[in-house]
Amino acid sequence: MKEFTINSNEYLSQDIQGYYHQDYLHYQEEGNPDFINDLKNQFGDTDDYVLNDAKKELKQVFKEDLKEILKRNATKTLTVCVVPRAKYEDYYEEDQKMFRESISEVTNKFNGLINGTKYIVRHTSTMTTHMRNSGYEGYGDAPYKGITKETCHISKEIQGKDILLIDDVYTKTVNIDEDAIQTLLNNGAKSVIFYAVGKTKDKGIGESTDITVTVKYLKFYPEYNNYRININERIDGFRRVEGEYVESKVSYLNFKSEKLQEQCLKNIAELRFIYKKKQEQAIMEGRDININFDSNQLGLFLHGAKLEIERTKFISGDEYTTADGEIHIYEYSGYTTNIKSITITKKTRELLDRVLKNYSNNSNENISS
Repeated sequence: MKEFTINSNEYLSQDIQGYYHQDYLHYQEEGNPDFINDLKNQFGDTDDYVLNDAKKELKQVFKEDLKEILKRNATKTLTVCVVPRAKYEDYYEEDQKMFRESISEVTNKFNGLINGTKYIVRHTSTMTTHMRNSGYEGYGDAPYKGITKETCHISKEIQGKDILLIDDVYTKTVNIDEDAIQTLLNNGAKSVIFYAVGKTKDKGIGESTDITVTVKYLKFYPEYNNYRININERIDGFRRVEGEYVESKVSYLNFKSEKLQEQCLKNIAELRFIYKKKQEQAIMEGRDININFDSNQLGLFLHGAKLEIERTKFISGDEYTTADGEIHIYEYSGYTTNIKSITITKKTRELLDRVLKNYSNNSNENISS
């Protein structure tokens, strides 16, 4: 079990002691607590044996960590509460409430604990945040300050109690847990400590990481005006699984057409020279000077190239500011990618040298050949 601090913010008036069992990595990545996903049984179609195995695993994890939490808070009589799922209580079947059921069963085995796993009950549905923008988030509001108070029944039994609040996964910036903690404090809880089975890593959200990758090939998707650069390495990214964006390892980079051309021009001097010459020729012929290299040409330039890239993680709901100062909201989760440098292969260098030489001789070699 690991410790962390939930810092005060606009949702939470004070710092809160937190604990978690392990990092939540990427779905189906080795070492990830996938049993959390299984227990959600989001669509009610998870096999019974999978649910039972997941329940056993959760109970073992929570039992182990609860012993340590009690040891570190020996002077308190803890009341165990659970952050409710997003939709109203009767929306879910019993086999979709197995996380809370497991926590309740473990709690009952410890002397001195108060079972308050039903002290917070959702009466009004909210957005299923981990399914946001997947088409399966359902109806209801996204997290806002006071959403727990306005969408949940809070038992009066929490008054004067030291609360141990439980959730399956803690993710900084979502603020569902922060709002639930503040609601408990506002309703008379003496104190609150927090525990989650998994905690998503803070590193990467809004922070940049430099990586070097090798280009395998490039593919253009005209319906999206999008390039996909397939690479030899596996890097952090997001995949869409059953309508949900989940963190995973990917072997590709996605770019809008204009963005990739812009970054190639910025990082390949020979390409800038060719672009300038093409513009001059277009002016002479009275054509549009906005020259675009096609997918065959860009694929040829980049094949086998080493890209030093800067990757910045964002999650659905994050704000970003465009070059003209407008503020927008990301509608999905992913990574922005900026190419910092491009090292082309010797073969590509020789080809570009021939093209440049021919331009100097007023020739027009087809660079896609």
